Amino acid sequence: MQNNPQAVVDAIYPDPILIGNIELRPLTMGTLIFLQKINHPILKVLDKPDQANQIEITLGDVMNLVFAMSHLPSECNRLRCQGTFDAAVLDFADTIEPAEIRTMGEKIQAHFRKQFETSIPYGQKKTAAGTESGEMTSRTSGAPDSAGR
Repeated sequence: MQNNPQAVVDAIYPDPILIGNIELRPLTMGTLIFLQKINHPILKVLDKPDQANQIEITLGDVMNLVFAMSHLPSECNRLRCQGTFDAAVLDFADTIEPAEIRTMGEKIQAHFRKQFETSIPYGQKKTAAGTESGEMTSRTSGAPDSAGR
């Protein structure tokens, strides 16, 4: 790993994020799919980060997110399908000290930022110097390259 940029290493092996004594899991596609199923407002923030201050996120939304990021997506979805997700989140929230509210948002933002730090927006590629180019490539356009991949 000596040749890997630190941002890549941090994205693959992030430091644990703790809210109280609860460790958040790394952000996964399963978690994002679950958040989509419950129409979580954090997805709007991820989609339009420049409008993040205009998107209302309630304390309930934050607790839904912390619960979803500290449990397996299959468990969250099972609770949702059984109609017990909200009750499970309330019981879970009861284990978190109110003092954690002050730093919870910052911790979650840092967690998301690290997870997406190495991603490249669609249609852009990293150049050898590490700058971004708006040039479309066969790999970003979905067309096969010269090797048929």
